[in-house]
Amino acid sequence: MLYGRDTETAALEELLAGARAGRSGALVVRGDAGIGKTALLEQTVAAAGDLAVVRSSGVEFEAELPYAGLQLLLRRAMGSLDALPVPQRRALRAAFGLEADAASEPMFVGLAVLSLLSDHAGEGPLLCVVDDAQWLDRASTDALVFAARRLDAEGVAMVFAVRDGAGSFTAPGLPELRLGPLPEDAARALLADRGGAPADTVRTRVLSEARGNPLALLELPLGPSADARGAGGSAAADGGLPLTTRLQMAFHGQVSHLPPGTQTLLLVAAADHTGDPDILVRAAAVLGVGVDDLPPAEEANLVYVDDEDMLRFRHPLVRAAIHQRAALPDRLAAHRALAEAADPVRDPDHRAWHLAAAATGPDEAVATALQRTAGRARERSGHAAASAAYERAARLSTDPVARVERLLLAAESASEAGDIPRARTFADQATRAAETEAEAAAVGGDAEPSSAPTARAEPGTSPRASTPGGQAPAGSTSAVDAAGRSASPGSSGPGGPAPGDPASTADTGGVGGPVPPHPSGPGRPAPTESASTAARGAANPLSAVRGRALYVRALADFWEGDFGAAHQLLLEAANLLAEADSAAAARMLVQATHTAWYLGDDEVAGTLGRLAALELPPWAPIRPVAEFLVRAIGPGSAAAGPPDVAEAAAVSRAARGGRVDPRDLVMLCGVGLALGQDAAAYDLATTLAAESRESGGVGRLTTLMFFRAEAELFDGRLDEAVATASEGLRISRDTGQRQWVSQLSSALAHVAALRGDEDECRRLVDEALAGGAGTAMAPGAPWAYWSQGLLELGLGRTQFALDRLSLLTEPTVRHHISATRGVPDLVEAAVRLGVPERADEPVAGFEAWAARSGQDWARALVARCRALRAKDADAEAYFIEALALHDPHRRVLESARTALLYGEWLRRARRKSEARGHLRAALETFERLGARPWADRARSELGASGASVTVGQDTVRSVADEAGLTPQESQIVRLAALGLTNRDIAAQLFLSPRTVGHHLYKAYPKLGVVSRGELAALFPDT
Repeated sequence: MLYGRDTETAALEELLAGARAGRSGALVVRGDAGIGKTALLEQTVAAAGDLAVVRSSGVEFEAELPYAGLQLLLRRAMGSLDALPVPQRRALRAAFGLEADAASEPMFVGLAVLSLLSDHAGEGPLLCVVDDAQWLDRASTDALVFAARRLDAEGVAMVFAVRDGAGSFTAPGLPELRLGPLPEDAARALLADRGGAPADTVRTRVLSEARGNPLALLELPLGPSADARGAGGSAAADGGLPLTTRLQMAFHGQVSHLPPGTQTLLLVAAADHTGDPDILVRAAAVLGVGVDDLPPAEEANLVYVDDEDMLRFRHPLVRAAIHQRAALPDRLAAHRALAEAADPVRDPDHRAWHLAAAATGPDEAVATALQRTAGRARERSGHAAASAAYERAARLSTDPVARVERLLLAAESASEAGDIPRARTFADQATRAAETEAEAAAVGGDAEPSSAPTARAEPGTSPRASTPGGQAPAGSTSAVDAAGRSASPGSSGPGGPAPGDPASTADTGGVGGPVPPHPSGPGRPAPTESASTAARGAANPLSAVRGRALYVRALADFWEGDFGAAHQLLLEAANLLAEADSAAAARMLVQATHTAWYLGDDEVAGTLGRLAALELPPWAPIRPVAEFLVRAIGPGSAAAGPPDVAEAAAVSRAARGGRVDPRDLVMLCGVGLALGQDAAAYDLATTLAAESRESGGVGRLTTLMFFRAEAELFDGRLDEAVATASEGLRISRDTGQRQWVSQLSSALAHVAALRGDEDECRRLVDEALAGGAGTAMAPGAPWAYWSQGLLELGLGRTQFALDRLSLLTEPTVRHHISATRGVPDLVEAAVRLGVPERADEPVAGFEAWAARSGQDWARALVARCRALRAKDADAEAYFIEALALHDPHRRVLESARTALLYGEWLRRARRKSEARGHLRAALETFERLGARPWADRARSELGASGASVTVGQDTVRSVADEAGLTPQESQIVRLAALGLTNRDIAAQLFLSPRTVGHHLYKAYPKLGVVSRGELAALFPDT
């Protein structure tokens, strides 16, 4: 039994009961070392009874190996691998190193975890237990937390135990249970039950020192100095030490009494993470010991062999005590033995890390092996592990060429992992090392190629495209030469991922909100450039190093919300690269366009002016995109017709035989919306979203879903916009993309505003505006301001509406899509308040934008604005023009609003019979869309015109709304109506098949159906 843990035990029993009832859940148990987390987990496993169980434990020495913890956890569930959807199966196989040609898209790996656990459970519940989760590698942590957040109706219970003050296990959004010290009565009972009958003085001292820590209560009495402490002897020497240290001393005291051979065997086991008996036997043999030395350790209850024949330590502190308190020569010898025992072909990463742990000084061969390990980690999206390996390789480097490159790679990988402080540190170190090398070369007149080997990624390629593990040919002139060529034309720029690299981003082109690179794409190598092309990058190698370092620092500033600093750094990086590598400089300026979008239209124009001035070679992959950006929104672009989005997408694909950088096409969607080419942007976003779901690129998917939601809002398809934005918001939260949480919340706020749901609109606006970092404007702020203004306008609070809409005219905001599209609302508010001049400048800009767009719907809105601002003698002609330009089948919300305004004008002109037809048509549209404030206004006007209306009549709502379906249930039933299976739907919506089945089971009675065959008739337009 567990003493003093009734509340905690009840919480875990409730979690198990939920799993048995088909409800999934997760719990993170946190506490100090020895506080009882493992015991609580053991009791939970024992109480699981009929539940299937998968379990694992994090180990400190494997924290640098991506997906090592996950692979250990899922080893029993891998039999269900072939049943997974293809993208998930390929991603998981790539993550585990089972498939060389696929990318381990992190989100697909997380979904694969969810699917595997669900399939492994079969029709019953399952318990997943991870002890010492603070030692899991970052990639495994991300995948498990992602899966835990998406648990729903699979009958899966996940429990993580995390030690405070060690390692890292961040799990925002998951419920936590914190274990504190045992109450005094429970501590005394435990000591009496398990600790025997120590002398009163010993008992008193142990209770005082243990402070309610169960492990201390059990182990301190066994320590060699227990009696001395009780007698007031030499205990003072260790009494002031942290409890964890004293526990380690107690454990080590037990080990020190064992035979020397047993101590050596335990040290080898402590230095290894696998517990694999074959590895341990081979390594032990190197040191002259073997399995015959194991029994004394088992008899001392320090280790045990589990049901899979793996050697395990009784407690993680036993392992730590043995490893950390061993003599340095012995520890180095243990790691050398393990390196020798590791298979260099099947297990090169463990071998490399053991070699590094055994190194006593710089060693280029070991550094090269570690760089290869880092390259493999980066291929598998293990960016934190890659950064650690690159940095360790840099410290072991004897070749200054390789050291600079490895530091740059460490910085870039840390940036990709979101570890901003380390990214900055490594970037600064690389710059200083390159400057030192350049100064030394200048003083010594070094112009001859270095004979030392280098180990760097091939310019313009992903690690997979170069020699194994990222090893590149040797023979560079200096460190800065080597790093300079890494930013060669055709790469994504200094420090940036190559097109299609695993570090590919969710770029938006600045339109609608930029983001810096985010790991999201399949790792496809860029094409190899010619030698002359690559040499361009070395024209000023020190500038190239500085450029890459500046790029890392710019991303750090961006993530911390300092858009101004990020923008300046990107411009500086582009200047450094412009002469040597105009293609890389162009990539920097494209990124700078993103940051400029948050600063103001002057910054956007200035950045695009620099981009236009670059002379790009015809073969540069960035050229079609750069030219499109300049023609679309660059200086002087307003005087010419806009470029066509669909045509630009085709040109971009053709530029590289169809293998275009996905970021560039995503950018085209945003710019297309800025140009008013909504249909083309929507089609392109839909195509790219389907490709991202199938092949990876979840970082891009949320961006694409925002663009789709924008296009659906502009088209008046409110239900579709809610479904798209809700799914995108869920994915954004699951993947920690705060920018898109802000953007998508603001899009949903817009729908709530149109429908008059004041509380929901304000809640979503608050969430959107909370997305800012530092002093920066929240990414979703422009849409949030528009939504607030629209809500107030619909509810008749016109002054408040004008105040909020006027925020969209500020220089830092007025170039945003929502600011442009909100001008007609600003005009209506200003006219109603009798201050039409407040909209003079915005209207002029809107008229010019609409004329350039060439879109009839835009011309219709211009005509509506002119009607509102015109004298009565001229207004009617503008209203008639607007109605004629509106497409009766598209953008019906805007058409209805024009009809409402015209009807109001006619009624005021005492032409009531003419007004009724327009007002009734507007009312029908508003009711169909659920736009309650506008329907109320149309109904009121219709009554004032003398028509018979039913006050407060029910709104005509969709089938899903009438049935009371949630947005997720609505999505699922619509896909089921198309004939998709549960597994197909799960793959498309990133859910488990069991969750899909659960939602269908809940939706059927709401819809009044008993099978999916009846759904097609309910949703004929699906």
